[in-house]
Amino acid sequence: MQECLWTKMNMARINDITPEEWNSLENKKSKATDIQIGGDHYAKQSIQPAEIIQKLKLSWCKSNAIKYILRAGNKGPSSEDLKKAIHYLELELQIEKEK
Repeated sequence: MQECLWTKMNMARINDITPEEWNSLENKKSKATDIQIGGDHYAKQSIQPAEIIQKLKLSWCKSNAIKYILRAGNKGPSSEDLKKAIHYLELELQIEKEK
């Protein structure tokens, strides 16, 4: 597989960086929860759904329900996100019932 030009250019720069420059970059690195890729429907909130999900150690279905509830109305029609949240809660109930 051929290496892309971007990778070659950045590898050359990485090979030239000093330890001091590297440490400086590490200290300036933002947290993943400070960034949102593909819109701002979560960034508008004071806490990211991922932070809630991680702290509460929620299941996959509950996690998705929380995500859709929190973004309802911020990315498309609120009703669509609420329907998705309900669907994930129904899946969670089904899983619990089948245990």
